[in-house]
Amino acid sequence: MLSLKLQNGLKIINHKMTYDKYKLASPDDQGYNMVTPCCGVSYENSWISDCCIVEMYTNTDICPGCGKQAEATGYICNECGNWTENLEEDYEYEAKMEENYLEEKAEARRKYGE
Repeated sequence: MLSLKLQNGLKIINHKMTYDKYKLASPDDQGYNMVTPCCGVSYENSWISDCCIVEMYTNTDICPGCGKQAEATGYICNECGNWTENLEEDYEYEAKMEENYLEEKAEARRKYGE
């Protein structure tokens, strides 16, 4: 039986998973959700071309702006509509938000003496 304790206090117990499989597993194998780094919510694949930054309306590889071959890269946040190139795992986003909150709280104590 594999039992690991992570830094964030979670404990992973899986009798079918070996240590090698655990190290090679993707976040989706562990049950984590990928979220956007701006709002921490779901996303959609982007339809914005990487060459001219215009919307590609069809599934072709041709950019409507310049007529050259292009790819639509990145993701669109479902909450705010911002484009992002990278996604985060949900627990990473939550840890980042907690760290930001604690930093702001400490700064307020230093500034206002609370």
